[in-house]
Amino acid sequence: MSFQAPLDDFSALDPAELSRVQGWAAKYKMLMAWGNRVQVKPWLRCDQQRVRGCETALWLAHAEADGRHWFAVDGESRIVKGLAVLLLVHINGQSRTHIAALDLPGLLAAEGLEKHLSPSRSNGFNALVTRVREWLVHA
Repeated sequence: MSFQAPLDDFSALDPAELSRVQGWAAKYKMLMAWGNRVQVKPWLRCDQQRVRGCETALWLAHAEADGRHWFAVDGESRIVKGLAVLLLVHINGQSRTHIAALDLPGLLAAEGLEKHLSPSRSNGFNALVTRVREWLVHA
């Protein structure tokens, strides 16, 4: 792995917990809390790692070790970072085959988030998914 700093530890987060939470306000609060778990990573904040298509600044880095893929994220918006965490809890440490089998764009709909998120936040999530897929193709 070639990250300049340790990854954020999201191992205590259970993505199914978001599914169990009822109501948009509670889901939003949980996503914001997840976004707070993302540590600022000055080493990541460069144009090369910037996720294009996201209205707020969002950066993503990728590393592969022993056939497992790892991602580091940083951003300026707590809710967008929370959405990034939602993605990372599903894909960090997984194989290319496992990640490819997931319906990553469908995560928002599966959690009932798509109807509550602004178009710019949904676009940011989709841009993040696109960037992950690009790395997997070129890894």
